[in-house]
Amino acid sequence: MRLVSLRKDSQKEMETAAENIQEEGDTADRMPDAAYEPDSSGLIGRHRGKIILIGLSSALILAGAILYVRQIRPALNQRSAYMAAEALLENGSYDEASRAFLELGEYRDASLMAQEAKYQKAISLYGEEDYEGAVAALREIKGYKEADSLAEGIEKDISYERGKDLIQDERYDEAIEVYTQLGDYRNAEVQLEKAVYLKAKAQIREEDYEGAREELIRIRAYRDADLLLEELDQRILYEQAQDALKTGRYEEAIASFSGLSDYRDAADLLKEARYEKAKTLMEAEDFAGAKSELEEIPGYQDSDILLEKADLMESAGMGDAESQVRLGDQYYSGDGVEQDYEKAARWYGKAAEQGNSEAAFKLGEMYLNAVGVSSDTEKASELFQKAAEQGNREAQNELGMLYYNGDAGNQDYVKALECFLKAANQGSSKAQSSLGYMYANGVGVEQNDEEAIRWYQMAAETGDETARSNLEALLDKKK
Repeated sequence: MRLVSLRKDSQKEMETAAENIQEEGDTADRMPDAAYEPDSSGLIGRHRGKIILIGLSSALILAGAILYVRQIRPALNQRSAYMAAEALLENGSYDEASRAFLELGEYRDASLMAQEAKYQKAISLYGEEDYEGAVAALREIKGYKEADSLAEGIEKDISYERGKDLIQDERYDEAIEVYTQLGDYRNAEVQLEKAVYLKAKAQIREEDYEGAREELIRIRAYRDADLLLEELDQRILYEQAQDALKTGRYEEAIASFSGLSDYRDAADLLKEARYEKAKTLMEAEDFAGAKSELEEIPGYQDSDILLEKADLMESAGMGDAESQVRLGDQYYSGDGVEQDYEKAARWYGKAAEQGNSEAAFKLGEMYLNAVGVSSDTEKASELFQKAAEQGNREAQNELGMLYYNGDAGNQDYVKALECFLKAANQGSSKAQSSLGYMYANGVGVEQNDEEAIRWYQMAAETGDETARSNLEALLDKKK
């Protein structure tokens, strides 16, 4: 305390002396020139030594005052300002401390202390979780201590926290970009996987399966991503298979559904795809291919019936005449297939070419009645003749009708009678009825009621209504 008091007393004396010197100088400037005339009395001479001593003392005092005014007092003021800035720094008034140190200029380490104030401010702001403020403060003192690395670290923290907010807001693409840039900082890689995972699940909800699949491939080891990817692959394949089935791409549908095992209703859809493919193959008359598919789905809808038909069609395709006739019958009647007279005529024709009399007769009927083919009585007659020669009674009867009516050229009752007799002897009720008519009316033969009655009775016994009616009329006539 004494040291401080003395320092203050000396400072006060020096300030007073400096003020007096200044005032004396001002007074001297104002005195008239007469005041400096030589003293004729010789007083100065007697006191020269004393005057010199006083002058030296005054000069020393003046020099000391000037030194104080120019150097010591400013130094004392700077020291006080420095100490005040230190106090501000210690009290956490970082901005004020920084400004105070900057005002001291080059005094001591004031410039470094100004940076230290900003550095401490950044540390304080970081502790308060004002990360952006901390970074701004550190960027003002680049190169000071570890300010640069701290700023970089805090910026990464800012990005890290921002990434978490982006995930929370479901802005997954932005979050992925943030964590990708952070690399291995903290657990950014885990956060990156989380963002990718959540993005993939969102894409699945939006049915963007291809996009979700691409994301899940990136993080197969994360949580249940591998299971999700497997399920997603199945879903994609399932939908592709469904589309193939709907658009008639049955081979593709079968391949896809076969690979789905027990996924959803894939097994049932696989059967449907095989069934539809088999029907298509049957329409294209690829019966072997149709059988191959139908054999895989026994009991499905009417697959067993279709399989029998496919077997029949395969046999027909391989040249079996009986199968060709049966197939022609199915197309003619529309039994199990779409009715198609042209196809019926074609299959009858194949069988007829192999000498099948039934096929020749049926094809002849079609030419005679212009069903599935153009009307051609001559062609019909040829076919009937061919079948009749093989003993087909229906063909013999039809040929007889052609001769009887003259539809195949010149009318010829004799030939008609011959044909009717052949057919009648084989049990043709139509031929028997026709013979009864010819004998009853003497057409092509001598009239003979007994023969007429005999043939009418034979036909009537088999249910021929025309023969029964004619028989009754003939018997009434004979009464």
